[in-house]
Amino acid sequence: MLNNSMAELGCDRPETILKLHRNMIPAGETLTGSFQFWREMVERTDKAIDVDFVMRAQLKDEVIEQKIDEFQTHPPLMFEDTLIVEFPFAYRLPKWLPVSTHAIRYYLRPQIFRDAAMNERCDEYAGLEAIIIQPNREQARLMQALSELGFQEKLDSRFWNGRVQEFDFVAGKGRNRGVQELTVLFHPDNDRVQVSLQIDERETVRFLLTNEQDVTASLRKSLQLD
Repeated sequence: MLNNSMAELGCDRPETILKLHRNMIPAGETLTGSFQFWREMVERTDKAIDVDFVMRAQLKDEVIEQKIDEFQTHPPLMFEDTLIVEFPFAYRLPKWLPVSTHAIRYYLRPQIFRDAAMNERCDEYAGLEAIIIQPNREQARLMQALSELGFQEKLDSRFWNGRVQEFDFVAGKGRNRGVQELTVLFHPDNDRVQVSLQIDERETVRFLLTNEQDVTASLRKSLQLD
């Protein structure tokens, strides 16, 4: 069953509603939903609108904002009885995104006004329910393989420094005596990624992550586990 998420964009204009079929979604999958506006907010009701996909992140004492991408909605749907205009959308997320944490959030910013200043004044989406980006399929497979090898992810894992995101693991009791702590680093480059493994905060080795491989066997070999 799809989870419906609704949130109001706070501004001085009439109410605007974002409806998401699900707000927790793995990177690389398709985000679907719609924006609803009172008709008086929309300059044209026969044309799609542009939407920015935005990340906000806390880096040390600074909050940064990064526009990841932009897309267009589908043509609008009209509701004569309520004077509401609805703009459905379907947007395939980039495959490699920093996974959401308490310090990383993603939002959609609809560009409905010709005046950029009006868009900015209406841009209080930080109070909007965030889109929670989860690990993509490759990352999920790698994490499952690590679990099978006895590793557990730390509570303070998934730190992002603005370029690289690291997932930190510790070996379970009585497991993997040769490796006590492991950090998996993801270095995204557009739709590709480089993966490296830092072993016990010392040695770092490259790790090739592909769709065809037996990830558990590849990790066992890279980490030289018995």
